[in-house]
Amino acid sequence: MDNISLDPAYHDVSLRFWTLAQKMGLEKLRGCNPEDVASKISNLHPKFQAREQKICQEACFLWFAEQDNLWGGVFADELQTLRSPDVQEETLNTLHQLENDSADLANYSIEETGLRLGELYLRSPLPSVVLTKKDENIDELTTDLGLPGFIIGSTQEALGFEKTIVFRIHKIEPLPQNYDAKYTHVVFGFPHILTTHNYEGHWHQLMPNAMVAIGGFNFHARGTGRLEGKNWVLAATKK
Repeated sequence: MDNISLDPAYHDVSLRFWTLAQKMGLEKLRGCNPEDVASKISNLHPKFQAREQKICQEACFLWFAEQDNLWGGVFADELQTLRSPDVQEETLNTLHQLENDSADLANYSIEETGLRLGELYLRSPLPSVVLTKKDENIDELTTDLGLPGFIIGSTQEALGFEKTIVFRIHKIEPLPQNYDAKYTHVVFGFPHILTTHNYEGHWHQLMPNAMVAIGGFNFHARGTGRLEGKNWVLAATKK
């Protein structure tokens, strides 16, 4: 596979980290020692050599310090389906249960003034990302990272239904120019999802980087640079 982001060994460590988090529960894992977590991951992969073990230890210590790494890699030949081959049958069962929390059926309303772009890329157990398309202008994102985020343009192909999800930006990586597809960038960050108590755990299981709200949320930022004077509001409340 053509890895368009990160070292394949780092991707392997990331995948096993989030698989462990899925089994243990993320909150329980947060209470562990990073050295113990690195050891557990290495035990899951007995073929790890010294280099992989070093990457594993460094990545785990960094995650426990900052919790903004271990995103895993993105592979060019996986982008056509918007679902990674790592997505298991259990995840598909979770998606089926979440259909009743879709944009058409959920009991919330969204007030939005800002950008709507990209498509969700589901990578369970890895954190989800957003892929932006060639016909979308992401200048506002790349020139002003002070923006709170944007609303994902479509989740239909990744989830099987549309769900209004606000995506807060952590970093943006361009895809290789020689990569012949409709996508131009990968956006890493944190999906913000409005739901009910019935589905809160399901969304966390589906997307470990998700920030799930029950009552609502409100992001507000003022543009700078060429966006100066623009207000960006993304608000969601239960009906």
